[in-house]
Amino acid sequence: MNSKITNLILSILDTLDVKDVCISPGARNAPLIQGFAELNFNTHLILDERSSGFYALGVAKKTRKPVIICCTSGTALGNLFPAIIEARMSEIPLVIITADRPKSLIGKGENQTIYQESIYGKYVCNNTTINPSDKKQSIIDKINISINTSLGIIDKLNLVEKGPVHINVHIEEPLIDSQSSNLKMEDIYLSPIDSIPINKTLKIDQSIKKPLIICGQSDMRSQTNQIINISNKIGAPILADISSNINGNSNIISFFDHFIDDIEPPDLILRYGSKPQSKKLLSLIKQFNDKTYLLRPYKVFNDDILSSNVYSAINENEQLKPNVDWLNSFKEKDELIRNDINNAFNDADLNEYTFAHQFTEKIPENSNVFIGNSLMIRAFNIFSQKSQKNIKFFSNRGASGIDGNISTALGIASKSKENNYLVIGDQSFMHDIGALQILAEYNTNLTIFIINNYGGAIFDYLPISEKIEPKIFKNFIRNQHKKSFQPIVESYQLGYQKITSINELDDIDMNTKKVYELDIDSDSSLKFIRQFSTSLSK
Repeated sequence: MNSKITNLILSILDTLDVKDVCISPGARNAPLIQGFAELNFNTHLILDERSSGFYALGVAKKTRKPVIICCTSGTALGNLFPAIIEARMSEIPLVIITADRPKSLIGKGENQTIYQESIYGKYVCNNTTINPSDKKQSIIDKINISINTSLGIIDKLNLVEKGPVHINVHIEEPLIDSQSSNLKMEDIYLSPIDSIPINKTLKIDQSIKKPLIICGQSDMRSQTNQIINISNKIGAPILADISSNINGNSNIISFFDHFIDDIEPPDLILRYGSKPQSKKLLSLIKQFNDKTYLLRPYKVFNDDILSSNVYSAINENEQLKPNVDWLNSFKEKDELIRNDINNAFNDADLNEYTFAHQFTEKIPENSNVFIGNSLMIRAFNIFSQKSQKNIKFFSNRGASGIDGNISTALGIASKSKENNYLVIGDQSFMHDIGALQILAEYNTNLTIFIINNYGGAIFDYLPISEKIEPKIFKNFIRNQHKKSFQPIVESYQLGYQKITSINELDDIDMNTKKVYELDIDSDSSLKFIRQFSTSLSK
């Protein structure tokens, strides 16, 4: 019985062109594992389920296709939850296939048996259960709907819930039956599924004089030309998150975070992608929400900033005369800030900000860069010039967790022939140290830069740092430490090098796979950035 269900499930997935699967070993999911291995799926063996979830997230980010995660029953499912939350919040298609004990054993105190159905609640877009007694067509329909939901094809009242889906499979004893050696793909007919996308065109007329374009954290490379054309047409500065991957045009403003508080009120804001990382941009959108329009083919479930005004297109054929003075004022301010940064950073010591400013200039063309959360994504967003190079940036900004960052970067690198880099803080690195085993075992093309400021330096910048007793803040919130990661890295037989000055970056071979640890004095960094902020041109 199990082999028949396995055959059918895998045949449907193959028909839907879902081929990458991250597998964590187990007994209950053994029939599924055997099927994935024998039927030529692209298998990635990841021992730890939490790493497996984030690794799959990285593969899906890079390929833009659904990726399967297969695990056994019991607590294994819980370890996938952080990655599922991130996938849900950032609209990444994951297909979680969990092996379950027979229904008759659930709730009876049986070993490795928990309530698995609908365990992920609202953090998956679709829950479905497959039972041994299900009819063939029922299983086909369930999986077809699940996969299409993960891709955002299923439309519910114009609210498309694109992202992870959960398929829970009850597997009977014996786990491996006599037919297990005869696994083969079946011919599957899939009924077509229609979507009903939003089809509204936003009309912009000559009354608009002060427009802005804000690009959030979604990968917007496919829309770059369209966005730039609209920017030219209406004279709109482009304020783009680094992880939007919009770059290489003079209308893109690199350092807007340093002066956006002082601009004249805009009369139109066009949003692309998901929420921007910048708190100042979020505040601007909230302030002018009635003048803000989101350009995408469907509404977003998790966008509390904008609940209406969603359009699929803009009237690009309309002849408009852009307000060149408005656009040029942003360019002039951007250039002033650029000069301030160059002057202040040229002779500065190594810190999070000087590194972020120089890094994109050091790495080769066509690189992939994963930036860890907290202080580093902020440093890159504020101080990294939008590069002329074709550099693709990734981050886990859906839920902004610091867990699983190494695993996600490894998943991206596994699907890339280019140079791959991970920039990560010391706290984030400690959260995912186990993923170094994947790096060592699979010899993945990933170079890691650990920004070691000896604790959660981001908290130094928050009001809480001045409102709590210093000893408690240092030990329990900032988690101040004196650790070097050299012994841990070398225990995995990985190359290691310590960086103590900004000038040493010039001598690094960026094509060499290695783990670099940057020795950062957080007190000096804090002093530097505060002095710089007070000296900016206004």
